Amino acid sequence: ELQQIIEDSCHVPPSHAELLVAVYRNLTQVRAQTRIFEASHGFITLRDLFRWANRHASSREELAEHGFMLLAERVRTDDEKRVVLRAIESAFFKSRSEESVRARRRIDVDGLYSEARVREMPEFQALQGRSEYGSGIAWTKAMRRLFVLTALCVRFNEPVLLVGDTGCGKTTVCQMLANARGQQLRVVNCHQNTESSDILGSQRPVRNRAALLAQARSVLDAIVGPEHVVETPAALQQLILQLGIDAEAHAETLSHATELLERAQALFAWHDGPLVQALRGGDMFLMDELNLADDSVLERLNSVLEPARTLVLAENVGAAVVTARDG
Repeated sequence: ELQQIIEDSCHVPPSHAELLVAVYRNLTQVRAQTRIFEASHGFITLRDLFRWANRHASSREELAEHGFMLLAERVRTDDEKRVVLRAIESAFFKSRSEESVRARRRIDVDGLYSEARVREMPEFQALQGRSEYGSGIAWTKAMRRLFVLTALCVRFNEPVLLVGDTGCGKTTVCQMLANARGQQLRVVNCHQNTESSDILGSQRPVRNRAALLAQARSVLDAIVGPEHVVETPAALQQLILQLGIDAEAHAETLSHATELLERAQALFAWHDGPLVQALRGGDMFLMDELNLADDSVLERLNSVLEPARTLVLAENVGAAVVTARDG
């Protein structure tokens, strides 16, 4: 049943779905020893399985490499990484041929993050064309590994959790990817007093009322003339009736002017936070020092981390639903 679900929901070939289920079966029999993977499924969950399938690898070897990068590269010890590697290789490369032949058909862990492999990536090639490329960046093996793993997650619209010591390049790799993709990187530095409103946005007092009224007047000048001063939507409707203006012919302009007047009359207005701005604008979003934020703040972001990547702004009037763009 699981194989059929993967085939239908993720649109992968039956041969690939069979391999994924085989790895899932192997890993569910092994319990990881770190506290992060204390769940009953140990090294792998169904969520991981569907994320792996949705990468739509074109070959068996590529599928195995994606599985290693998704499952093995997040564990904390080398012993656990070898357990995941053996589970993948036993499912993907089992053969009745001699051991010498089988040895050649294994995941080349070092080759995944080689300099030649990194240079073939479109993200790295795009970075080369930018003026900021190579400015003080040492492409060590650890930096190449971090770049490859993060770039693939961003390419497949997956959230990324980067864990490491200060100065190991976590923020730098995010800046490089945003630069390579031509996107703006919006950063929130978390602390113990960080609230959901700092990330999502909040209702704030309207401080530019005069500017909104001036903008509304400039929009209406072509319709009612500069000699008429309108400051409320009700006054605008009354003036339209008095002058006999065809409201349908100027529907778009009048709607825009009415919106400006309503915003000028309001005491408070909603202002999008950095996460909502990133979702609407297709930008990259980085929460730095995530471990310092309160659990209630992180729980508010659960829907954004789902595959649908949606956010319901219940704090805003009307509870708008915001969906992230690709990338």
